[in-house]
Amino acid sequence: MNMDAFVEYAKERFPNRNINIHLAIFIEPYLHLTLYGIKQFESRFSAKKIAPYGKVSAQDVIFLKKSGGSIVGECRVESVWFYDLNLTSLTDIRHLYQDKLRIQNDAFWMEKKESKYATIVKIADSTRIEPIRLLKRDRRGWVVLVDKNDARKKHKLTTD
Repeated sequence: MNMDAFVEYAKERFPNRNINIHLAIFIEPYLHLTLYGIKQFESRFSAKKIAPYGKVSAQDVIFLKKSGGSIVGECRVESVWFYDLNLTSLTDIRHLYQDKLRIQNDAFWMEKKESKYATIVKIADSTRIEPIRLLKRDRRGWVVLVDKNDARKKHKLTTD
């Protein structure tokens, strides 16, 4: 399935215009831990303000895709926290979330030392779904498939 077709599928599956719909790419063992509700917090770090920073909200839906593989699950966002790492230290983030993120190795945190922004997402209702093969060729680890703010703008333009 190509990305446009998957976006249409996602809109039909979750027609609520008051939520965003996301696609998040996971590596193992984190995908497995998330799918089975063992890992209930997800983190994304970046040098720039890119998704999911400022783009994900409580009640949003996230489709879970295995890196190099299929979409195999979905979940709901329960809560979200955004951090500007110019104002909050990575050490503080690590102290607050390391156990919840199920990250115990120092290498992960060393890789993130140049990051400027962090997004922490508490997820709920993780569910396995029938695998969907998605043709995704870019390297983005997080994609906003449906942005409620864009949908409202388009809707407003067509109803005035």
